[in-house]
Amino acid sequence: MMKSFIHTFCIKSKITAQEFNMLKNKYNNRNFWTKGNREYALSIFADNGIRIKITPCKEIERQMDKEHCYNKVEIIVTLFKLLHPGKCMGYVTSKDDIVEVSKRIIQLLNKIYDESNVDLLKRAKIKRIDITKDVITPSDIYTREVIRLAKCTLLPYGYKVWKPTEEQEMEHPEWKREDAVFINKNSREMNYKIYNKKADLANQGEDLENLGDKGIVRFELSLKGKILWNLGIIESETISLANLIDILDKITENADMLLNLYVVDTLAIGDILSKKILIKYIRSICGSKVKKADKLVRYIECLNKGNTSIYGSAKCIRYVEREFNKIGVSPLYAIKECPYIPAYEKLVAGDIHEDEELLRFAKRYNEKRGHEYIYWNLSDIDSL
Repeated sequence: MMKSFIHTFCIKSKITAQEFNMLKNKYNNRNFWTKGNREYALSIFADNGIRIKITPCKEIERQMDKEHCYNKVEIIVTLFKLLHPGKCMGYVTSKDDIVEVSKRIIQLLNKIYDESNVDLLKRAKIKRIDITKDVITPSDIYTREVIRLAKCTLLPYGYKVWKPTEEQEMEHPEWKREDAVFINKNSREMNYKIYNKKADLANQGEDLENLGDKGIVRFELSLKGKILWNLGIIESETISLANLIDILDKITENADMLLNLYVVDTLAIGDILSKKILIKYIRSICGSKVKKADKLVRYIECLNKGNTSIYGSAKCIRYVEREFNKIGVSPLYAIKECPYIPAYEKLVAGDIHEDEELLRFAKRYNEKRGHEYIYWNLSDIDSL
């Protein structure tokens, strides 16, 4: 089973008005594009995995800056593309690859310095690191259910689902709401998204024939400066070849742990069944305890309608949630076309077995009724 890996990371820097003009003079307009509010992007290295965005600083930012830098710079690095220019899908996890990636980043930024006399590393700091895990699903229907259910989950305090504005949706008309969920923490030092990677690749014109009818769901965690400092991943603001290798190596080594800590643990809802199978399973588990089963079924209805307040007091809700945890199933249910979906913890860890009790229960339920649906199997959990 493939590890989680660093997909991209972002370096932030600043440049003066003079340095900005030096860049523009060296790299003519053919290599710049403009996108509203004077945002520029240096795109000549995009196929090599480095995108450079330049935006004006706010007036207060310029006043507070000792050098009165006029522009902010974001250097977004896609690790796999650095090693395999032009390709979209792949990952970097080995120490040798991390060393090579770090060398190429420094080489490309030094190349810009040699050509334009603008040192983008002079004021540079690590702004964000994105950790990713791709999981194969039985179909796009399953992918979208994994995303939809994450939107419905009762998140821990401080976490919330972010909804794009109409303007943001118009900016990216290719994205459909059912293809992504974005979850933020109040501190704004971390966020994550779960999205339909197959749809994303299709939008980029990638050949997906090898996937057939299967889908890809991507879990992507973004960690920002303060958390990276607190975790001891960043220990120096200076970006050099040595500390860049160290940072990327530490993140790669701990990527699975970080994804579990900040993503999986917030979605701890148990295995997911379709509605009728879930109710049948609850009544089967409760046996003669009919009143207990009725309470659980009633909670299912309240939760899936998005209104747990009508169920009862906070104490009643805590009790029923504990009961679902004991049973090991989610009170959220999937659509009938997805009879069984592994818990998010199992999805990310690849801990799915063909003899899983709930998977067998779902199959038996549908077979008795002559329903034919697609189910998870061991080959579906392999990441790309």
